[in-house]
Amino acid sequence: MLTNGFQTFGSGIDHPLSKRADASLEDSAVAFVQSRINADADAVNVHSTFDSETASHVYVKQTKNGIPISNAVANVAFNKDNKVVAFGSTFIDSANVASSDPTVAAADAIATAEKQLNATFDQENFPEPALEYLVQEDGSLALTHVVQVRNEAEGTWVEAFVDAHSGDIISITDFVAKASVSTSFYVRSSA
Repeated sequence: MLTNGFQTFGSGIDHPLSKRADASLEDSAVAFVQSRINADADAVNVHSTFDSETASHVYVKQTKNGIPISNAVANVAFNKDNKVVAFGSTFIDSANVASSDPTVAAADAIATAEKQLNATFDQENFPEPALEYLVQEDGSLALTHVVQVRNEAEGTWVEAFVDAHSGDIISITDFVAKASVSTSFYVRSSA
């Protein structure tokens, strides 16, 4: 039983809803994930889908107490014969879960992110802060307010995970890739 890792299945294997003609791609993926990780139905939620000429993909998030776990995701790839050809998961089984009732307000989380990251929450263009759990290094789940802030003058834009109980920033995702290319030329002289 896979809970965290990646598997491929050659030309494909059946999923639990294979025999049902009316099963949607999303329902088939959820049933497959549940069968592989022994999860409750409400712990597996479809995040997005993608369909190409050769395969269909369903991406799901794990939830706990009805709250998404930001970094606990899975994906299922189906071939055109409706068989599962690949499955990957970072789902977790954690008994150490923070309370789902935040003690820090979203407005305070925004203020913390703005101050500590020298950036601004753009209420018109950014999504409202969302509650999400975040898996910690020790496997525990911290409840967080997820807040996007940006500093246009400095060219920064980040998603901050502010602990909804302590008010500390515990993780950030940097949306701006900074890269440079250096070229040097060697000219060979003929003597």
